[in-house]
Amino acid sequence: SVCHPPVRLDWSVGTPVRRIRTLNPASITRRPNGSYIVDFGVNFTGRERFTLRNAAPGTAITIRHGEMLRADGSLYTENLRTAAAVTQYFAHGDKQEKYEPRFTFYGFRYLEVTGWPGELSDRDIDAVALSSDLPVTGKFHSSHELVDRLFENIVRGQESNFLDVPTDCPQRDERQGWSGDTQVFTNVATYNRFAPSFYTKWLIDMNCGRQDELYPSFAPHPYRREREKMPGESFFSAGWGDAAIICPWQLFRKYGDLRVARQWFDNMERSLERQLELNGGDPLVPFSVYGDWLNLDAPTDKTLIATAYLAGMAKLVARLAAAAEEKKRAERMERLFQFVRTAFIDHFFHPGGEPVCRTQTAVLLALHFDLVPDRAREKAAAFLTHDIDITHQCHLSTGFLGTPLLL
Repeated sequence: SVCHPPVRLDWSVGTPVRRIRTLNPASITRRPNGSYIVDFGVNFTGRERFTLRNAAPGTAITIRHGEMLRADGSLYTENLRTAAAVTQYFAHGDKQEKYEPRFTFYGFRYLEVTGWPGELSDRDIDAVALSSDLPVTGKFHSSHELVDRLFENIVRGQESNFLDVPTDCPQRDERQGWSGDTQVFTNVATYNRFAPSFYTKWLIDMNCGRQDELYPSFAPHPYRREREKMPGESFFSAGWGDAAIICPWQLFRKYGDLRVARQWFDNMERSLERQLELNGGDPLVPFSVYGDWLNLDAPTDKTLIATAYLAGMAKLVARLAAAAEEKKRAERMERLFQFVRTAFIDHFFHPGGEPVCRTQTAVLLALHFDLVPDRAREKAAAFLTHDIDITHQCHLSTGFLGTPLLL
């Protein structure tokens, strides 16, 4: 017999996933090839439900899912990449058959229905939106219709990506709990919804996914890092894995809850110390796989990004430890912050206080994590406002990490 190591199964502490609303078709259009396009009017995460009546046994119904249509009205699916996003159903031949996929979900607005016998009508098909069932805690209303629509889109985006874990997208062949997406949105998400159990569960996933004491870029993380890679190169990325520290900080800020921080203090501390060890003790760490992802033609030095986050996370752990009355840990992490801060200032600022890396994100990270020499704060702020106002003519050039700080 095959022996397996003992496995402990824990009951999920997460928020239940439920059907949060039913959507009826906004329109149903028959295509020249006999298929139907069903439009539900909005993007959402969920699945279709249909009722088939008096279909011949073996009748094959194929349903494809998509977010957009081509100019000719056909379903656009190229953005799904390798995801099939297809439901296939074969009729029993009963007088009436009701079907809803139970073990999957899709991100979509449109359905393409092929093989439907007879005329497809809105009494035959609808859809259900799925999401982790989080109580509403924040609402917004203004006198401006477009601003209100923006807020509505934010909430719908949150609902669509909060399905047991915080995903980056619900539709294509990714659908993973990307930690970078999570850390930049946690602050907003916890204004909109009551989410302590949701994040508590996901932080278990983050800590279970650690490799070589470093946090993953997404969780759950079922893959092992390739052995031939440099330690940390393709696994940990600054601003992504650091969500394992930022999210407990937000749970403390919003709910006064230190239980999650207390549970994972040792892992948080070791993840910071391990970056130094892998870099031979040099605080200018290079562990930034993604950099300022999707920046607008203004890439920021990846070592600057990783070093800024190392300092910033040490400061957050120190503040959490102080709140939890763990004095020695707080002092240890404060020393680490000061050590990295000194190296950051020496390397990324000229003696006169001018920033070496002249991008919006570089200066934002330095200001946000208190890594600007005291004498140079006005210079840093002046550079930032000039770069936005004059150099980029009132436009941002920030990417994934800089944009939330700029806002």
